[in-house]
Amino acid sequence: VLCAASAIVIMIIKCRVPQSKKFFGLPLVLLAAATVYTALYAIKVPWIIYIAGDFTVSLCLFTVGIFECCIQCRLIQSNTGYDSLFSITTIGAHITDEKLNIKNSSKTAVELTGEVMAQAVNGSVMLDGKTLLKSHKIHKGYVFWQEDVSELADITKKLDQNQEELRDTGDVIKAESDFYPEAESPVGALGLMQMMPETFDWMQTHIGGEYDASALLDPEISIKYGCALLRVLLNEYDNLATAVCAYNAGMGNVTSWLSDPAYSEDGVTLKEIPFEETRLYVQKVLQYKETYEKLYGGIGNG
Repeated sequence: VLCAASAIVIMIIKCRVPQSKKFFGLPLVLLAAATVYTALYAIKVPWIIYIAGDFTVSLCLFTVGIFECCIQCRLIQSNTGYDSLFSITTIGAHITDEKLNIKNSSKTAVELTGEVMAQAVNGSVMLDGKTLLKSHKIHKGYVFWQEDVSELADITKKLDQNQEELRDTGDVIKAESDFYPEAESPVGALGLMQMMPETFDWMQTHIGGEYDASALLDPEISIKYGCALLRVLLNEYDNLATAVCAYNAGMGNVTSWLSDPAYSEDGVTLKEIPFEETRLYVQKVLQYKETYEKLYGGIGNG
């Protein structure tokens, strides 16, 4: 009896919200119902015995109901600390209501405008080229979170660069190595774009790099430095055929030929190429270029 009385007193005290006149009576309603049930069961009222004859089970259900009411009325704290846990998460995230008013944010979350959040509700939004904003509908609001896609962006950028370089140099690669990445010429030129090791070293002094000659067997490196060399030659000679000629025979030879009236009339183009190998090479490159343009509508610009 003392325990029951103490429980009633504590329940009454706890049902009043601190620093408020608001009173939650729902737990007391169930407590009163449990008390009435106990009294009716004690005097053996027939219909009570018929409906809820198992006294232990019935009181357990009343007890569970009372505690659940206390939880729902926030008289008993449950699931506490989630705000603090959410704020320190390493994931940048916001929780908003249905009108996109931010209700909670993690410390790593970036500031978002209503317009950006509205766009994210309908689909993912790229924030700064390396951060993707996504959203999901939750009860009475939305959750927005950031995903770091910088690695994916870097890979995509490299793929785009490689695609661009292949488009611009496909004819040269075809003529040089027939797209065999480990090709090696009798004179020592290596890789897809058949660059001589000394030329490779010279290019590294211009665009950076600390590779040895074996790196030319890596298609990405071969294309990177081969394209850079072609750009140097095109800037130097301002003529595709002449630049391709220099790629094969060397700048020293081509510069000498351009200054010789026997080989060049204007100092820009060569009317005759002394080296048969180079002459055939230039013919192949220009032929492949023409073929690529017909097949793919303009790629293979050498």
